[in-house]
Amino acid sequence: MCPKNASYYGNRAATLMMLGRFREALGDAQQSVRDIYERASATSLWGMPWQHVAASREP
Repeated sequence: MCPKNASYYGNRAATLMMLGRFREALGDAQQSVRDIYERASATSLWGMPWQHVAASREP
């Protein structure tokens, strides 16, 4: 298992909710969202140079 994986935290949050452990579930859900946001930010930053290359090729 990879503890820095958003789906790991999301699945664990769902399991904790089913067990009635809502405070723990909230923490895991929040961590899942943070991980998704960090990955999306990194991915969009990685793609920025390619957007400029594509724009320069347009007629």
